[in-house]
Amino acid sequence: MAIPDWLFTGQGARWSHTHLSESQLWRLFKSWLEKARLDPSLYGLHSLRRTFPTHIYQQTGNLRAAQLLLGHASIESTKEYIGTEQAEALEIARKYHL
Repeated sequence: MAIPDWLFTGQGARWSHTHLSESQLWRLFKSWLEKARLDPSLYGLHSLRRTFPTHIYQQTGNLRAAQLLLGHASIESTKEYIGTEQAEALEIARKYHL
């Protein structure tokens, strides 16, 4: 059996050969938020895409790793996407108690 091109397969035996639909993913995401007692109206699926590479960059300083995780061709796009300048400015402000 070939390895699928998607990360998450559909739910249930009937759907295991297909990718998750957008509505399935949204329902799953909403249930996670509710279990975490977070308001689903304050979060979106895009925040999942953005958060992980942002944390990778913040913890390691490795912008190239974040770029690869996001699939960006340009490192400049990654800088803008995860807000490296803003994150660095906040870190400097914290470090020097500004």
